[in-house]
Amino acid sequence: MIVLVPLALLGVAVWADVRTREIPDTVSVLMLVCALGCRAFGWDSVSWGATALGAAVAFALPAVLFYAGGLGGGDVKLLGAIGALLGWPAALQLLLGTAVAGGALALVTLYGSSRSRASAGPEAGDVSDEDFADREAGAPELPYAIAIAAGFCFACLQGPWPQMQGAGL
Repeated sequence: MIVLVPLALLGVAVWADVRTREIPDTVSVLMLVCALGCRAFGWDSVSWGATALGAAVAFALPAVLFYAGGLGGGDVKLLGAIGALLGWPAALQLLLGTAVAGGALALVTLYGSSRSRASAGPEAGDVSDEDFADREAGAPELPYAIAIAAGFCFACLQGPWPQMQGAGL
């Protein structure tokens, strides 16, 4: 049952990211609170050390992509918070699932984009100066929260989280 809270938070993140291309910090903070609550109340079998390592890995690796212009800051913070929730080594499964889902999302987006440009005519492919500036600045164009949610589901299916203990959760 505890898995419903992160899934609901991911639903909010996906909705916001699709609409605005931003993930609210509130979602990442609440995800981290969920992780800390699970540890503090003993609702799962992830240790505090695994929590810290999972958060560090799930934050640090995507942070490199953020500085390279490949991910947004909200994506990185959300991944770090989910890494804390899942712990080590499930954070690696999160990153693997997210990367695969992100690649699929990019392919679908590129395919849809090329089809719409082809059907709209030669001028539809023109890029404005503003679009070019956004691409040059490395602004993310994909609602990557979709891939993050898929990565979370992948990691949960692989185990070990959520292995509930105590409180009948």
